[in-house]
Amino acid sequence: MELYNHQKKIIDEDKKYCGLWLGTGSGKTLIALHLAKGKTLIIAPKTQREDKNWEREVHKNNMNVDITVISKETFRKEAKTLPRYDTVIGEEAHTLLGVTPNIRWKNKQPIPKTSQLFVEFDSYVKRTKPERIYLCTATIVKSPMTVWGACKILGTNIDWYKFRNYFYMKLPMPGRDVWVPKKDNETKDKLASIVNKIGYVGRLEDYFDVPEQTFKTIYFDLKQEQKERIKELKTEYPDPIVYIGKRHQVENGVLAGAEYSSP
Repeated sequence: MELYNHQKKIIDEDKKYCGLWLGTGSGKTLIALHLAKGKTLIIAPKTQREDKNWEREVHKNNMNVDITVISKETFRKEAKTLPRYDTVIGEEAHTLLGVTPNIRWKNKQPIPKTSQLFVEFDSYVKRTKPERIYLCTATIVKSPMTVWGACKILGTNIDWYKFRNYFYMKLPMPGRDVWVPKKDNETKDKLASIVNKIGYVGRLEDYFDVPEQTFKTIYFDLKQEQKERIKELKTEYPDPIVYIGKRHQVENGVLAGAEYSSP
């Protein structure tokens, strides 16, 4: 398969650690496979693993790449015993970078509050020291802390407290710390600068002659059982911040182990 110019450019530069922050349809999978060397571990969403998209790309392009594709759920469970791979690729990498601006306490010391998946990912990288790491996602700026997580995985260490104080502001809330991302242009430009330093950025229309993209918003009504559960939440979770979080869980189909089918 013939490569496009933007793909050739990234492959020729041959960076060992970088993010592929390109828009959907811009060929991140093929770029990552060309950059991979030796035994390659690919951490992907379960649906992508089952779809075998990575294996199809290898076969279709007759590539000599030894890949192992596992779901992020499997990785979280088995990370401590997984062997070293020469290359590690994270698909939909923002899901692997669960970092928050909050803290938790461990051995009486404050540390950043992160997802267990991020903890295992970071520990695995430190333990096995892959020769190459590629993080693929079109939504790296899901939050500033997602960018901080990417920096850490890719070997660019930024002080977490300094990063938080620069990109977040603390809201006055009694009894708790609430941090929200800053929205001013200077802060956005600084975050964009960091994203560009650790990876490649581009939209689909930057590379191909395609019409302007149109995005549709489709609304679904909640099922009756979801509506009833939301009414119960107000008495179970009087704290408005906790209530909003629980409500979002119900609206998305899951709450404390109870699953609701999609509308």
